[in-house]
Order: sequence, then structure tokens, then C-alpha cells
Amino acid sequence: MGVAWSQFYPPSPTLTERNLPNQKGKVFIITGGASGIGLELATILYQAGGKIYIAGRSRVTALQKIEAIKSSVRDASSAGQLEYLPLDLSDLNTVKASVASFKSKESKLDVLWNNAGVSLPPPSAVSRNKVMNFKSAPIALGLSSSPNSFFHPFDPPLRAHLRVPCVLYGPVLRW
Repeated sequence: MGVAWSQFYPPSPTLTERNLPNQKGKVFIITGGASGIGLELATILYQAGGKIYIAGRSRVTALQKIEAIKSSVRDASSAGQLEYLPLDLSDLNTVKASVASFKSKESKLDVLWNNAGVSLPPPSAVSRNKVMNFKSAPIALGLSSSPNSFFHPFDPPLRAHLRVPCVLYGPVLRW
């Protein structure tokens, strides 16, 4: 009964934007960070001093949202950094290019939020690379928990810095 009760009346959150510790020196990638929950998350992490990469398809939209986030912050001295990372999850070639772009700028990744996606694509949906229902599979920018299930564009020293395990769901892909 206690579990059902807490679902109807959830307790107050213990971690909010008001008590989030300083995120200076932390590097985040948020897929779908230009709208919805991803945008709110990017705003909170930016205010806490983190370096955030907003990964998405539209450069124009992402840059507009980055400017909106920067202008909404009251204390710019404690703010972090925001950058756009081009990524189209319906095209596997952009995933590999995004990883290369990220690797050229950073030596570590603290947290990857796989926020972008389409929850229920049509059954006949095919990516640009001819993979069925590709958009329903969260992609971890080339990372996976199994060395044989996806390509590993990150070098072992960079993978050692990852704090969040990432798993590829969906079709096994080989390059």
C-alpha cells in the first residue's frame, strides 16, 4: 500500500535546482536539449556552472535557445558554458561525426542525458541508414555496456571518465 500511496502523493524531491551543488568542471551532453525537459535541464546545469553540450538537429534552434538561457540567468559570474553539438539520431553518420567533434574539444564526459527521441514512430519508420524503427532506440553516442554491440569511438582513457553506464537498445550495429 505504501508504494501505491507514494505514487499518488510523491514525496518532495531531495535534490532541486535550489540545492544543486556547484557543477563547475563537469561536462554534460543533453540530446534534445533545445526544448522541453532537456531545455530545462540545460538551464539548471548552466546556472550551476556546468559545461553543457546541447546535441540536436537544428543549429539555429539550439543557438537561439542557448542565447535565451544565457539571458535568463541573473548571476552570470556563477554560470557555466553552453555549446551546440550537431547530432541527428535518425542518421548514424552524424552520430560518429558528433563523437569526433566532442572528442576534439573535451577529454572527459561526466554525464550523458539521452533525452531526444520519438516515443512511438510508425512501424514502417526507417532511418536514413535503412534501420527499421531506429528513432525508438536510444543511442548512447557510440557507447555501450558491451564491447561487441556498438562501435567505440571513444578511446579507453576517455571511456574511463564516464560516470553513467550507457546501453544500446534496438538493432546491433556494426561499422
